[in-house]
Amino acid sequence: MGEAAPVAALSLVIAGSGGRSVEQAILLAAFAVVSVLSVSVAGRLSSGRFGNVVARTIGNSGQLPLRLMLMLSALLVLATEGIGVDAVLGAFLAGAVARAALPHHLHSVVESRLQGIGYGFLVPLFFIQAGANLDLAALVAQPANLLVVPLFVAVMLAGRGMPALLLYRAALPPAQRRAFALHCSTQLPLVVAFASLGVRTGAMAGWQGAALVGAAVVSLLLFPALASKILTNGIENTIALG
Repeated sequence: MGEAAPVAALSLVIAGSGGRSVEQAILLAAFAVVSVLSVSVAGRLSSGRFGNVVARTIGNSGQLPLRLMLMLSALLVLATEGIGVDAVLGAFLAGAVARAALPHHLHSVVESRLQGIGYGFLVPLFFIQAGANLDLAALVAQPANLLVVPLFVAVMLAGRGMPALLLYRAALPPAQRRAFALHCSTQLPLVVAFASLGVRTGAMAGWQGAALVGAAVVSLLLFPALASKILTNGIENTIALG
């Protein structure tokens, strides 16, 4: 849920900034109340008969717990779409409810199986769909638009690299700290999710989403290479001084 939480938070912000402010605020408040109640009720199931059923069937070929979780996700996504709330929030609520309902000792088992389904099948499909919807034509149509890409790269470096430089200044040598800061600045999955969500809801122009994803790709291609170069030079300098 580490990556889902920021996406869900952004969905709330975007949903709350729509034109139907009063109606949307009521829907979001009702969604928050239902979410809290659902997680609370689900937490009571983990130690009862439902928890015993999950524990007995988690190793069977039927995979009942996984099927129930996927069905819950589908129902909540459809429900949130029906009331005009972003589907990401429905999926996030499904994960929170499922985690609360599962016995604690089965969390890691179920999570590993869901990761297999997600990272092996659903996430690649999401990236394919997001890449296909990138408005690259609008990005390259205006030369000024391309200037936003290095600006986003600089923001990523400042937003995630600078804190690493400051927080680890007493724990790491300068070369390792700079390399670590560069690796911390690389990002793609959350950026693609944010850009896709922003463009889909109209909060971000198509070329802006493409520029944001392009900057994330540049960070993946450039920062690790720079970090490796910094570490190599640091080792060579150490050997020369020795």
